[in-house]
Amino acid sequence: EARLEIEPALSALAAERATEEERRKLSAQVEHLRALGTRILSGADSDATIQEYMEEDRKFHLEIGRCAHNHVLFTVFSGVNLMMKETHWRGMKSKGLADERNVRSYATEHEAILEAILARDAKAASREALNHLVVLKETLF
Repeated sequence: EARLEIEPALSALAAERATEEERRKLSAQVEHLRALGTRILSGADSDATIQEYMEEDRKFHLEIGRCAHNHVLFTVFSGVNLMMKETHWRGMKSKGLADERNVRSYATEHEAILEAILARDAKAASREALNHLVVLKETLF
């Protein structure tokens, strides 16, 4: 619930405020997540790859928060994001990543968020972040 409220707002602000360097960093992060997703789908060293994917996914969402350039919202979100390192969350997320449909869906959703941020389209960034979180909620809970 916290993520559903905070992340769309952060994504919208990131679309408006991200620097060129931050936009490049987000693009590289999505590319890295795509490569990890491909490794998960291939079945190569899947448990280790899933663990790495989860950490890089957490960092991607945190980086969007940084790009919003709103210290208060980022501080609040950092606490929420840190919870993504907890055993309970990691167990649910790794179970979700065992389903190839989810791996593909998450990749498409991350791309959509990134594209909206790169286009500096705040409304689309908010919408795509919300969509991603709704899908995540449906696939994990």
